[in-house]
Amino acid sequence: MSRNPISYNVTGNMPSNPTGNGKVCGYYCPVCRKAMPLKRDGMPRARCSSGHQARKVYVTYRPVGDTCDPHCALLDNGCYAQGGRVAPVAKRSAEQSFDLVKRAATLPPGSFVRLDVSGDKVGPDGARYRDSIAVAFATRPDVRVWSYTHSWADAPVAEWGASLPANVSIVASLDVPEQETAARAMGWRTVASVTPTADGETFTAEEARAVRALGRFPCPAQIQGVKVGCADVMCCSKPGRHVVFAAHGQSSKRAIRSLAAVRSLPMA
Repeated sequence: MSRNPISYNVTGNMPSNPTGNGKVCGYYCPVCRKAMPLKRDGMPRARCSSGHQARKVYVTYRPVGDTCDPHCALLDNGCYAQGGRVAPVAKRSAEQSFDLVKRAATLPPGSFVRLDVSGDKVGPDGARYRDSIAVAFATRPDVRVWSYTHSWADAPVAEWGASLPANVSIVASLDVPEQETAARAMGWRTVASVTPTADGETFTAEEARAVRALGRFPCPAQIQGVKVGCADVMCCSKPGRHVVFAAHGQSSKRAIRSLAAVRSLPMA
């Protein structure tokens, strides 16, 4: 009798086409390293002047709420994925499903994957989803993967994060920077936090210098005057870094108020 193959089907969606968002896939050709020509909207074109294709970055979406850490300070209180363009896609993902292991097997060589533009890695099918990430990319070392989790303090999640192959980087997303020590103690190699900025979207040169003065790393894709995307630098895949993001999205002011309230509480 033949055995039934393991199903890794989980709630969410992984679009079949790569994202066209230049802030994610990058502004530089991965082959010749030249700047990609830009379209009228400022986003990079699909090919550079030498004809090389832009990076292929695939993304996944999970529903906000059921897949998230219930203690996340931003849940229903400033989460960027609950507003703006991401919100309707995140909502639709609650009625969809995908098998990451099957999808990963079909990705073009050298692809990038940004897991969970919305949602997280816990909830009713969280364990299966985490297993699927480990299985999917252990056999695809050519694919570079990055993602974030607010569930970093969950022991099973931390243990899983430490066991992933080198081409998969999961970043501990902190509510406040002061949680870095606790996250490092649980084995998280890279951490991230959010800070308010003057325009609520990007860092000025002065704001970026202030972040570096604290021994932290401002997201290069958010520094004014710097044209790079996530896949150009992959700073969130560098062990030992504390990456700082400018609070962004339609609910950025609300998010900052939520995080300020957390900061006012005593750290455990």
